[in-house]
Amino acid sequence: VVVTNHSQTKNWARSQVQGKVVEHLIGSEEGISWAEVFSEPATFTPPIRQVENDLAYLMYTSGSTGQPKGIMHTHASGLAFARLTAGTFGLTAADRFGNHAPIYFDVSTLGLFTAPLVGASTVIATDGHTIFPASMRNLIEQERLTVWYSVPLALIQLLNAGLIEAGEFPDLRWLFYAGEPFAPKYLRQLMQRMPHTRVSNWYGPAETNVCTYHNLSAPPEGETQVPIGKTWGNTDYLLLDADGKPTYQEG
Repeated sequence: VVVTNHSQTKNWARSQVQGKVVEHLIGSEEGISWAEVFSEPATFTPPIRQVENDLAYLMYTSGSTGQPKGIMHTHASGLAFARLTAGTFGLTAADRFGNHAPIYFDVSTLGLFTAPLVGASTVIATDGHTIFPASMRNLIEQERLTVWYSVPLALIQLLNAGLIEAGEFPDLRWLFYAGEPFAPKYLRQLMQRMPHTRVSNWYGPAETNVCTYHNLSAPPEGETQVPIGKTWGNTDYLLLDADGKPTYQEG
């Protein structure tokens, strides 16, 4: 099943999967149009039965090899991530999440899965917000976001543009970052200007969404990289020595 819109007709026509694995095309005049979709009664329940190990979504990553790949996640995987993040960090219906990542990037999973689980709101940043740091800053402030999750670069751009002053974003209580190391000098500046905001470094391959975290109790000193921390709940881990032999296993 592919969900699209009329503007993507030419792209769909060039698609290599057309007519091979796709059984239903929704949102295009060549398949089931949106007019047909909206004509269905609101109480319509499609005869689809899902179990937790069924495929739910794909996450795309360049991986350690630099070759793009798609990672298949089940419903159980997405729900486990939502439950773990909600419970570990005390996220609630009173929170307002900011999401600047596209839905095929794992950073989007917090706003798309965790927020609905706890009944919170997610504010979607547009491409314009992402391209222009001033717009991103205004979005965080005006929407009174309480939870922010992004790659460090998005925050470094705000710092370099002089858009984060002392006491900035008073409503922001959690700042999560992942995807790449956060240069200590920038992270130090950020935490010194936002002492009211708790910061956590998340790490994990796309296959797990995230699997470890490290909460910072104070701004980092020197130039030593922030550790990736420890695994959170419902996660097995295995430590290997230099020869690739197990030295410690939990789970």
